[in-house]
Amino acid sequence: MASKTIKIKIERSTRMADSWLQVAVHKKYLLAEDILGLELKAIQGETLPPVEAGAHIDVKLPNGITRKYSLTNAPDEVGVYKLGILLDPNSRGGSAYIHRELRQGDELLISVPCNYFPLVDSEHALLFAGGIGITPIFAMAESLYQSGKSFELHYACRSESKAAFLKTLLVKPWADRVSFYFNDANQKIDAEALIFDAEMTTHLYCCGPSGFINWINDVAVKQRWHADRIHFERFNMKKSETPSQESEFEIRLQRSDKVIEVGVDQTVAQTLLDHGIDVAMSCEQGICGSCMIPVLEGTPDHRDMFQSEAEKKRNHQFTPCCSRSHSQTLVLDI
Repeated sequence: MASKTIKIKIERSTRMADSWLQVAVHKKYLLAEDILGLELKAIQGETLPPVEAGAHIDVKLPNGITRKYSLTNAPDEVGVYKLGILLDPNSRGGSAYIHRELRQGDELLISVPCNYFPLVDSEHALLFAGGIGITPIFAMAESLYQSGKSFELHYACRSESKAAFLKTLLVKPWADRVSFYFNDANQKIDAEALIFDAEMTTHLYCCGPSGFINWINDVAVKQRWHADRIHFERFNMKKSETPSQESEFEIRLQRSDKVIEVGVDQTVAQTLLDHGIDVAMSCEQGICGSCMIPVLEGTPDHRDMFQSEAEKKRNHQFTPCCSRSHSQTLVLDI
């Protein structure tokens, strides 16, 4: 996940938030089919930190799971954090808990907002959203409009019933800048034409499933867009291997000199947790970088979308939630 935006992200702390804010679920409502809207407010008279478009928060759920969710706040929406959360059919306890168990009034712990996907000052912004990827893009459109900036938003979704913020987008004062594309109506974004027609001063922002992002990014790269003008944030990625294709390897923990075997059907993170070693995790897919661990020796098999290709080649750190090892032994700085 190789633009300047991504490089900025790597330079920041990759660890989970050290301090947490206490909030309560103020509202819970349906945004679209399988998509809930959540509004969180501080308790005990606390003030919530300000939000920038593109930011997200870590949400620590009562079931012990922590997940990252994009904030959809407009710049003038203060005192509340707004989220849009898709029910993942393969949920490991994050979105499923929020949809089925979380109730209005329930208290949660959240991190302060963190932004790995910020807007960059430019003459025009070309916004692409795929499915639930509309959440940070919606906030960006609001911010650009309120700042008097030029932009256009292209929103692709399976159907109208699954399009979050559809009714809201249709009545916004900037509704004429939004184009919708629904799969069930055989509508498709003409990304080649849109990107080709863009001026050199335009920046591109894209969020959604990996396939959608890869497509938009490939179109821009083929048209010789500079990486500094391409910004994206992923919400999921596909696993590259099945257990039968994996190999066993071992990890050595430098600080304790403990050696642990990692099986073909286990991740490094799972193995560490099984041995009582805490690992800060959120997405569990190699997207967010929360679990990043320094590597002292060995060659990681990088499978994350968080680091740039240059950073992967340096092999200074890796994501234990999804990455493995090319070498028989991987020495970790833990």
